[in-house]
Amino acid sequence: DRLMDKRCRICVLRYTDKIIREFNLEKHPGWLSEITDLKKRVDEFEYTMDYHRELGDILTKHLGHEDHFKNKKRELNRKMEDKSSVIRETIQKSDDPFYTAVEYSISGNLLDLAQGNDIEDIEIKGSEDEIDRKTLKRLKKELKKRKKLLIIGDNSGEIVMDMLLVDEIKRLNPKIEITYFVRDKPFLNDTVMNDLDDFMLSRALDFKPYGYYSEEDFKKLDEFKLIISKGQANLEKFFEISDKRFFFLFVVKCDVVGEMLDSTKGRHTIVRGG
Repeated sequence: DRLMDKRCRICVLRYTDKIIREFNLEKHPGWLSEITDLKKRVDEFEYTMDYHRELGDILTKHLGHEDHFKNKKRELNRKMEDKSSVIRETIQKSDDPFYTAVEYSISGNLLDLAQGNDIEDIEIKGSEDEIDRKTLKRLKKELKKRKKLLIIGDNSGEIVMDMLLVDEIKRLNPKIEITYFVRDKPFLNDTVMNDLDDFMLSRALDFKPYGYYSEEDFKKLDEFKLIISKGQANLEKFFEISDKRFFFLFVVKCDVVGEMLDSTKGRHTIVRGG
């Protein structure tokens, strides 16, 4: 069976300790006991996403409200919306607006509370390393001919950049129908339905909540011949499906994924499934 790399286990345990401090769980021995037990079972998990989800369930059980990061997510979205008009102008004035929009969409993936990142700590811009033009050309070709597109979203803040990419996709193919998946329940700073505001909803997309999809679940989504998946965690979860419908857009955030893709940490990346 597949298990998390040792370095991934160290990373999630470090994040768990940060959560313990942030919510002052040392003052609540019962809660702390459950989280300590979870930490002891870290070797049982295949993916970091699965571990984090169980950690979120423990917090929900004891804190009495689900969305522990709602205020932070709202702040991320607001700050990114404040920047969006300037970024939109940059995209439209660039030599290749679609390429630039993809770069900004990927750059938004840095807004990840699990990595300890905040908008004040990073600069949302294109990468110094060019993303794979060959794969991007294939994505562009698919977008022009497909009737439907599924986008699997990731973080709050990042979704604002995704909406600018959606605008460019609509320019390529005005008739394409786009469905955008958000989490079915709060999970770190991933976007959920309650996080959507006028900026997102004005795109007239079909926003839908989704849970933990398996390979079989995605096979049932045969109406979508093209899927854009955002974020490294989604790559880790879905890359092994070997489905050519998938195009993964993300920033390489660790050496483990860098080695898997023969890439480097911090690189803006587009990878096709299959």
